[in-house]
Amino acid sequence: MAAVISAFMNTRTYPSKSLGVACSYEDSQPQKDWSASRRRRYSALLLIAILCLTVHPTVEAQVLRLHALQKVDDLFGYRLSTLFKMPTGDIWAMIDTGSPSTYFLWKDWYEEELVPGACRKPGVGCYTCPTPCPPLNPFWITYHDGDRVRVFLYNGTVPLSSTNVRNLQFGLTCGQQPPPTVRQAESILGLGPRPATAGGIPILQQLVSRSPKVIGAKVFALYLKRKPWAIDHFGELLLGGGDRRMYKDDLRYVRFTSLIEYIVRLESIQTGEATWSLREYVDLIIDTGADTFYVGQRYYDTLIEGFKREAAKSGVTLTWNDRLRRWTANCTQREALPLVTYWLGTEKVPLNLTPRSYTRLSRGICYLNIAPTRGSVWYLPGQALVGNYFEFRPDEGRIGFGETVA
Repeated sequence: MAAVISAFMNTRTYPSKSLGVACSYEDSQPQKDWSASRRRRYSALLLIAILCLTVHPTVEAQVLRLHALQKVDDLFGYRLSTLFKMPTGDIWAMIDTGSPSTYFLWKDWYEEELVPGACRKPGVGCYTCPTPCPPLNPFWITYHDGDRVRVFLYNGTVPLSSTNVRNLQFGLTCGQQPPPTVRQAESILGLGPRPATAGGIPILQQLVSRSPKVIGAKVFALYLKRKPWAIDHFGELLLGGGDRRMYKDDLRYVRFTSLIEYIVRLESIQTGEATWSLREYVDLIIDTGADTFYVGQRYYDTLIEGFKREAAKSGVTLTWNDRLRRWTANCTQREALPLVTYWLGTEKVPLNLTPRSYTRLSRGICYLNIAPTRGSVWYLPGQALVGNYFEFRPDEGRIGFGETVA
C-alpha cells in the first residue's frame, strides 16, 4: 500500500498546449550574412519567436495529483477516498462532489465520543490542532439523507500532493447526528459547486484565489482504472486541470443544468442491445459521495426488467436477495452482465458502465448496486468512475467524459 500511495503522491506541472514550437533565444538571433537563404532562415526564426511570445504561456498551470481509491472496508463499506498525510498522522477523506464542505474529524471530539485510539483505526485518521483550538461558532451541515454534522472553521496547513498549503480553511467535526456510536463519522473533501455553509470557502476556490495560484484553474478531474476481478480500484484526483494521457480519444462535454449541483440531463439508457428513452426530463446528479446508483421509482422496474432480458441472453439469471434488498447474479458470471450506457445531455454523450462499474460484492454475493428513490432525481455515484475519466469545469458549466487508458 505504501508503494502504491507514494506513486500517486506527486506534483507535476503541465504547460498549456502550444503549436509544437520549441523556443530558443540563441536560435532566434539574426545573422549578419544577408544572403537569400539566410534571409529565409531569419524570417522563419522570426516567426518562431513571435509564436513563442504569443502562444507559449508565461506561467505553467500546476496540477496537484492526489491518489483516489475506491475500496470496501468494515467501517465505511464502499467509498471513494483520498489520503492526506498530515504531520500528526494520515487522514482518509471521502471525495464528495455532492458537497462543497471540507472537514476533518477533530481528534478531541472523536476519541471522546468513542475510545482513546479510535483515530488510529484503518481508513479513519483525525486532525490534531498544533495548539488548543476551542470550537468557536460551530454550525450544522445537513445532508439529503437527514444526517447532520456539526463543524467549526479552522485555518491550518494541509498537504496536497507534495505541496504544503498554508493557512487553508477547513472544518473540524465536533458533533454528529446520529452520533458516531451509531453511524461511522468520516472526513470529507468537498468539491461541490455551491457556496459552502456558514461563510466557509470551498477548497477549489481557495486554491485558485491565492497569489501566486496553488492550482492553475478551477478545474478538477477524477478517474479509476478498471482491473479485471479487482475489488479495490485505484486512480487519481487531479486538482487544477486534467491529464490527456489518462483517457482515450477526446473528451466529450455535457452542459450542467444547475449552478449549485453537478446535474446533467439524462436522455436515454441502453442496456446491452436494448435502448429506451425517458419520457420526461430527468436530472442526473453526479455525486461521488453517494454509494448507490439511485433510479427514479417510476423507471426502476423497467430498468430491472431490461437487465433481466439482456442478462438472460448470456445465460445469466438475476435473483432477488432479501437481506441485501438488491438483485444478484452468480459471481462467476459477473463479467457476462450487459454493458450499460447512459446517454447524457442534448449532446447525446455516452457514458459506458461495465459490470465492474455497477456491481458489488458482499460476502461472496455479487449484486446490482441499483436502488429506487422516491423522487424523480437519479444519482451517479463514485463507482461510475471505474473505467471512466470525468473532468469537471464548473466555471465553464460543463463536464467532460472519457474512457480511461488501460
